[in-house]
Amino acid sequence: MLDTIAAAKDRPLARILTGLSIRHVGPVAAEALAREFRSIERIEQATEKELADTAGVGGIIAASVKEWFAEDWHQEILRKWRAAGVRMEEEGSAEDEGPRPLEGLTVVVTGTLEHFTRDGAKDALQSRGAKVTGSVSKKTSFVVVGDNPGSKYDKAMQVKVPVLNEDGFTVLLEQGPEAAAEVALPVEE
Repeated sequence: MLDTIAAAKDRPLARILTGLSIRHVGPVAAEALAREFRSIERIEQATEKELADTAGVGGIIAASVKEWFAEDWHQEILRKWRAAGVRMEEEGSAEDEGPRPLEGLTVVVTGTLEHFTRDGAKDALQSRGAKVTGSVSKKTSFVVVGDNPGSKYDKAMQVKVPVLNEDGFTVLLEQGPEAAAEVALPVEE
C-alpha cells in the first residue's frame, strides 16, 4: 500500500488534474491544461479567458475550473496533497519538450491499430504537438483508422477529412502533415 501511495505522488500533472474531479475536466482537457500551464498554481492563476483559449478546453470547462479553485475546501485538498508530497507541476519546461512538428493539428484515432495501442498513438501525436480528440468535425486535420473504425470513419468521409491507415499514420509521425496528406485514403463520394 505504501508503494502505491508513493507512486501516486509522481503521477503526471494531467492524472493529478483528473483526480481532482473538476467538473467537465476529463483526460483530454486535463492533458491540454497540463501541457499549456505546466503546474496547478499556473492553472489556478490563469484567467478564465486564458483557460478557455487553450486547445481542448473551451468556455464551459474554463468556468468549471475557476469555480473549483474558488472553493475553500478544494484549496484544503490541494494544501494536503502538497504537504503529502504530491507533485503539482510537470518536470522540465515546455521548451524542453523538443520539436513539435504536428503543432496545430487535430487528430482522431479510431479502430484497432496493429502496431500502436490507443494510448501509444495518442502519446506519439501529443508529444509532437498534435491535439487528439474523440470526435470528427470539419476542424479535424486527420482521422487515423485501424480495424473496425466504425462511425468516426463514416463521419470523416462525410465531412471530407483526410483519413490515414496505419502506414499513413507512421508517415504523419515521421515525415509530417504534408507527406501524410499525400498518402491519405481517397475520399469516397
